Amino acid sequence: MREPITANDAIWLQDSDTNLMVINAVIITDHLDVATLRKAFQERIFEGSDPARFERFRCRITGRGAIRYWEPDLDFDIARHIVPARGKNLSSLKGVQAYVGRMANRKLKDDRPRWEIKVIEHFEKDASALLVRIHHSIGDGMALVSLLFALMDETWNRTDGMAKGSIPPDLGLTALQLLQRAIAIPLSAPGILLRRLTWFPDSSHLHGPVLSGEKRVAWTTPLDLQVIKKAKDLIGATVNDVLMASVSGAFSTYLARLGVAPPSRFLISMPVNVRHPGKALKCENKFAAVPLELPARSPHTTHRIIAVK
Repeated sequence: MREPITANDAIWLQDSDTNLMVINAVIITDHLDVATLRKAFQERIFEGSDPARFERFRCRITGRGAIRYWEPDLDFDIARHIVPARGKNLSSLKGVQAYVGRMANRKLKDDRPRWEIKVIEHFEKDASALLVRIHHSIGDGMALVSLLFALMDETWNRTDGMAKGSIPPDLGLTALQLLQRAIAIPLSAPGILLRRLTWFPDSSHLHGPVLSGEKRVAWTTPLDLQVIKKAKDLIGATVNDVLMASVSGAFSTYLARLGVAPPSRFLISMPVNVRHPGKALKCENKFAAVPLELPARSPHTTHRIIAVK
């Protein structure tokens, strides 16, 4: 039976040659071969305790225009979706980065479910790399993280008795605080919308040239979460505050290198999960784009660097 695609999911079906709506993620694992991954995916995702959560991974998108459907792919074959990567120099970091960039420029086939996993079996020493490509219409980040948890041998839940693959409840909040938040959210929505409507286009260098459609990929070494947590404790903030301040600072540094004075603020849209805590996660898009302002630092400002050990 086919299922109509909701508006939250259909909005991602507006792919263009210069803006593919495909999530690309690279996962580094212990050594893993294609056959083992196919078997684990079949047993834990399609035959697991709650296979309905991931049914979209076996559905094609049919229909046209505003009328689209999730429809079971009668010719579904996991071997068409989990495949060995083909390319040169895939045992090195630089080679994998170039490969991911090439693959990120390619559309997913629309005659089958729109996802694929490219397996780089021999990546560096005793490791494998997975290039996971999933069309955004299938689900958002929260939903896809639950997919990864379902594939893992062990998962950690911070709340005893919480259903596997569900959203952690709000911890440490009193009933009064929960009530205040429940009232504040709908009351603040009109103001947020009004602020977004009053944003005007600008000509900042951050916008860059017209999109060419070519994607390039690189990544940093892992960040030490414990260092970030110590930093947020020192200034009385949150992990997210520290990370967003780092992003804002990076923008300012980039503009300074171009010889351009940074603006007084950066206007961004932040995706925020709107699922109810404790509700089981499933493949869908359930988030709101909330407009936020990030402060920009002046290149002439003196900064004190706090060493965290």
